[in-house]
Amino acid sequence: MYDINLMHYGFRRRANKVDSLQNRNFYVEQIDDYLNEALNSYVNELLKVAEYNKSVDDSLQVLLKTDTLLSIGDVTAKIVKADLPVDYLRHVRSYSKASAECCGVVQDIKHYRIQGDDENAYIEDPLYKPSYLYRETGYRIVGNTLRILKGELDIQQVFMDYYAKHPRLGNPDNARTGAYNLADGTPAVQQSLLFTNPKQADIIMDLAVLASYVDTNNPTFQTQVSKMTSMGSQ
Repeated sequence: MYDINLMHYGFRRRANKVDSLQNRNFYVEQIDDYLNEALNSYVNELLKVAEYNKSVDDSLQVLLKTDTLLSIGDVTAKIVKADLPVDYLRHVRSYSKASAECCGVVQDIKHYRIQGDDENAYIEDPLYKPSYLYRETGYRIVGNTLRILKGELDIQQVFMDYYAKHPRLGNPDNARTGAYNLADGTPAVQQSLLFTNPKQADIIMDLAVLASYVDTNNPTFQTQVSKMTSMGSQ
């Protein structure tokens, strides 16, 4: 873990090197916002290439949660709906434990992602329909729900590997009153960076300073995000 106080110090030190930011008095709340904006940009850029870049995948391991049991909601003749975790960010893999009328033995059923929203076509297609014999079925994510094709399967449990959202960075202990509330009224929580690699922390602090003086909709910002992220994954 990289201490949030060090990130605030690093942000201020970097900001003082930028002409337009010299001597500007950033409040703790502002720095937290910039750091979180930078953190989200950094993680999102890494996720774009994590599937085929092992070094990037390794750098995100701190956010990876495996074999998480999901809560099953509605069940119909065709679909089983499982609730995504509250901290869900990106699907890595999922699978079900299920039996079938032909065989009562519970087996792991791997999930494959279906294209589009025509679930009936997959359920009725003999090549793609849910199969206890081949131990596979389709899924898609809609809103906060993982929709799994049921067919002949009696799905009893659903598990997922996923990248979780990083907890919101916060340094309210050093705010003017020793605390502050977020925009939704909830109190900010003291939270350091989960990444332990100083190089990753450096990139996030650099991005935070960049975000403090460049409009986030400016192409320059996105170009710098991609450039810094690629450097941090080497």
